[in-house]
Amino acid sequence: MRHHLDEGVRLPLEKGAGGRVLLAFNGGGDPVGAEIRRQGYCISLGERDPDIAAAAVPLIDHAGRLRGALCVSGLRSRFDSLAQENAIALLKTMSRDLAAVLPVVD
Repeated sequence: MRHHLDEGVRLPLEKGAGGRVLLAFNGGGDPVGAEIRRQGYCISLGERDPDIAAAAVPLIDHAGRLRGALCVSGLRSRFDSLAQENAIALLKTMSRDLAAVLPVVD
């Protein structure tokens, strides 16, 4: 099985971990967005493709502004609970590290 995303392809924000994080941390007021903000991440299992899973966290700058989302995706069959925990931990670390070197935006 092979999974890839083509650069520049537009994807719906309402499906998938990355889009859901962007919506939730950009003022989304629905219950799903509130839960994602509470957890600090989103896991998507087969939302856009039944065989694909993803995890995402927000990238928040020092001023508290959403600057993007960091995501990983792969085969759902290999994304068990341990893989999910590991992915979220790594993404959160990378998000903090990246936020520390982001330029200040006025």
